[in-house]
Amino acid sequence: MASLGILTSGVAHEINNPLNYIMGGYVGIKNHLNNNNPTSDELQKYLHSIEVGIERANSIVKGLSEFGRSETSAWEHCNIHSIIENNLVILQHQLNNNIKVTKDFTDQEPIVNGNAGNLHHIFLNLLLNAIQAIENEGKIDIRTYTENGSIKIEIKDNGCGICEHDLPHILDPFFTTKDPGKGTGLGLSIAHSNIKKMNGSINFTSERNKGTIVYLSFPAIN
Repeated sequence: MASLGILTSGVAHEINNPLNYIMGGYVGIKNHLNNNNPTSDELQKYLHSIEVGIERANSIVKGLSEFGRSETSAWEHCNIHSIIENNLVILQHQLNNNIKVTKDFTDQEPIVNGNAGNLHHIFLNLLLNAIQAIENEGKIDIRTYTENGSIKIEIKDNGCGICEHDLPHILDPFFTTKDPGKGTGLGLSIAHSNIKKMNGSINFTSERNKGTIVYLSFPAIN
């Protein structure tokens, strides 16, 4: 539920941004037409701002629609890169300008068999944890590669890290290292359950005040 609240807030903010692009372009074109002296370059500038806004809004709506997939939906071939990109679009408000995201993606299409909605929620939870672990400026590095018939994903942040004695328990239901009211302790537990349903695995390494790396693995579909 906490993830859903953050998701809703981020979507509202992100959709408002492209709408401002569209409105700005519309007002500019309207004013020029009213003055009866529009130039091609001026109109192109405003038309471009409208196009950028529409494309941005479309990408947000497309990404959001994937989160609505029912858990009972049929499994399908899912592209891990597309799922990561959809999440980054939705989380742009949380990333803001304080967190730099770098992507080192495999050239091969990382296709896995699973429920698209569940996969989106898995990566939403992991990326949100990385974002929330970074108190000020920081970075998140996302790497994908193939190995021995599996799709491997690494999500690395330079946030606050996890204490050594807490690390073995982070997948336990209701376990959380967050302040009271800021987490239910169910996000990683549910993600872990869904990962196991796909015959995947999740592991962590972490060091206090240095950051955390999440290691994911799923069977690849050729």
